[in-house]
Amino acid sequence: MSDSTTHAGVRELRVRGLTVFVGLVVLGLASGAGLFYWEAARLTPPLEWEETDAQAPPEARLRYWFQKYGAPQLHRALMAGRLSAQRPWLATHVVQPRPEAGTPYAPELWGIDLSNVGPEMASVDGMQLCVDLPAPRMLERTREIPGEIARRLPISAPGEPFEAAADVARERARAFLSPVLTALSRKLPGVTLEVRIAAAGAASLPAAGP
Repeated sequence: MSDSTTHAGVRELRVRGLTVFVGLVVLGLASGAGLFYWEAARLTPPLEWEETDAQAPPEARLRYWFQKYGAPQLHRALMAGRLSAQRPWLATHVVQPRPEAGTPYAPELWGIDLSNVGPEMASVDGMQLCVDLPAPRMLERTREIPGEIARRLPISAPGEPFEAAADVARERARAFLSPVLTALSRKLPGVTLEVRIAAAGAASLPAAGP
C-alpha cells in the first residue's frame, strides 16, 4: 500500500470519526445518542416506587426512594448499556491504528469497564442523583469489533488523544439512566441527575418533563 493511499485512509477515518461524533453528541441522530436513548427506554424496567409520605419535603421523599430502590435501579439501568455480558463495557470510541508493512495491527476499543461498578456508584444530594464512573481506557485490541458497534462510535487516529471520550461516556451513561429520571420526575418534579466521569469533569442533566 502506498503512502498516499495510507494517508488518504487515515483522513477518511478522521472525517468519519468527526461525522459520527457530531451525530452522537450534538445532533443526537438515530445512529448515535438518539439510538442509545431509544434503546434505554426499551430496556429499562418500570420505576420501582413506594410513597412514604406525600406531605414530606421532596428531598425526604427522594432519599426514601433512593435508600429503598434507587441505587440498584440506577445500576440496572446503566448495565443495560453494556456491549454484552461477556463485554461489560460502556464503549466510547475506536482507535484505528495505521498499518505498517509486515506488522500485524488491530483496532482498539475504548470505554469504561463496568465489571467492577456496583450500586455504590450512585448517591443522592438534596434533589440531585449522582453517578460516579471510572475514566475510559483501552478495553480490547481486536479485529472483530462488531460492525453495529463500530458504526455507532467515533473513530480516532493513533497517537492522537481522543479528548471527547469522557463526554461520549457521559452521554451514553445519561442515555441509559434517563428513563429512571424521567419516571422519577413525574413523582418528584425538580429531581436532576449528574454523571461524573473520573478525571473528566461532570455534567448535569435536568429532569425531563412529564
